[in-house]
Amino acid sequence: MNIAMNRPGNVRSPRAERLNSWVDALLELRIDDARAATPDPNEFPMAYTRSLDRAKEWLREHCDEDQRKGLLASADARRLRAWGLDPRNLRAEKAWADWFLKPKGDVRSSDQLEVPANNFDCQGLEIDWAGVCWGNDFSAGAADQAWCIRRFTGSRWTNPNSETRRYILNGYRVLLTRARRGQIIWVPRPDGTDATLAPKDFADVADLLAAVGVPSID
Repeated sequence: MNIAMNRPGNVRSPRAERLNSWVDALLELRIDDARAATPDPNEFPMAYTRSLDRAKEWLREHCDEDQRKGLLASADARRLRAWGLDPRNLRAEKAWADWFLKPKGDVRSSDQLEVPANNFDCQGLEIDWAGVCWGNDFSAGAADQAWCIRRFTGSRWTNPNSETRRYILNGYRVLLTRARRGQIIWVPRPDGTDATLAPKDFADVADLLAAVGVPSID
């Protein structure tokens, strides 16, 4: 597979433009606008789930043999490691090309759904079907409040400066616009025993996605 085939064209399709409008409205917390801009499910299926296994099942069900699927996550979603996902692994192992190019059946391939690409790995590229793994580096309060943006340092979350906050927000813009055909958003459901994984942080994101018109498959 030629990696150039995954590069988005200069002229965006109406479907992509609608997705971009939805993502912009979501990240700006314009709830009504986001709901109005939700892509047509017949053209661009989109859903969310609190189960990583269900997210993977959804991707396998939707992805045809000649298409490509993969997990995506913010580079700052460090605590996804609690579910076995390290968003910095791909870059650390210099395995980026294998993730994008190796065929189905190769454990290094994105289709294996084991290692997520982060926003830096996939910027400027597209994948047919994306599983966006939402971290608590970027969590929502009430629908009309600002995002809670954090960076994990050592063993705790810290408040980043304004420039880093912009990077993290724009990282989610990248992640949410990589899918060409459809996407599932996985919002983890922690059990509350880990102080770095507050259940409310994730529940608020799930509530927000429901408010802007994303259906749940749970």
